[in-house]
Amino acid sequence: MNRPAELSSHDAGRRGHLYGSLLGRPAWFIRRFGWRQVLAKPLHIAAGPLIARWIRPGSFAFRGATHPLFVHRYNTTWLNERAVEIPVARRFLAETPGRVLEIGNVMGHYGPAGGDVVDRFERGPRVTNCDALAFQPPAPYDAVLSISTFEHIGFDDETRDDGERMLATLAHVREALLAPGGRLLVTAPLGYNPAFDERVFAGHMGFDEQAFLLRTGRIAWREAAAAEVRDARYATPFPYGNAVVFGFATRPKEPHVHR
Repeated sequence: MNRPAELSSHDAGRRGHLYGSLLGRPAWFIRRFGWRQVLAKPLHIAAGPLIARWIRPGSFAFRGATHPLFVHRYNTTWLNERAVEIPVARRFLAETPGRVLEIGNVMGHYGPAGGDVVDRFERGPRVTNCDALAFQPPAPYDAVLSISTFEHIGFDDETRDDGERMLATLAHVREALLAPGGRLLVTAPLGYNPAFDERVFAGHMGFDEQAFLLRTGRIAWREAAAAEVRDARYATPFPYGNAVVFGFATRPKEPHVHR
């Protein structure tokens, strides 16, 4: 698929984005996580293969099901919200057959993704490099999945706004990218983007259901009510996400017209 013309108007923010340049990544990482995590990250990566081999993860309950916490050397998932996002995402995909679109290239790092991917910066098999708001597929999808991506829109680049672009992208997904009856799952850490959090708790995201997981230990999570995670802070007390929102939505099926 050709690169949409609209993307050029937003590429001005590439240099300020976490994937905009090699020099931009360290500055972004320091700004978001602090020097302590900058120094710890190489050590975690170096020890990752050994830890991933020997760690014995527990499990967590979520929406009536029990999942094992996900441990993988890529992005040292036991240290962050991927430990719970990946199991929930895999279950979502297993329960939603058909054509799949992922916004943000995440699942492919942990195994075959089995669908199309839209990502502005990362390159890879089946990845279309474009802005999700400009993406116009030849046919809609039965499932759209996005892991820890929407909280970055309009926040981690130079085209910062107050959440309007993120909401516009969500509306485009529901109205143009999902087929009638198609299902959507969006996950994101709370406490990272204030505009994102505000819209989550105000009920402005357009989800049919919002569910939450709260981190209770370095490798321990439990399901929580909205009131328990409303004041969650990112990277405090544990590194990276300390609470995650899971937004679910289904596009209504077109009404049957009797002739």
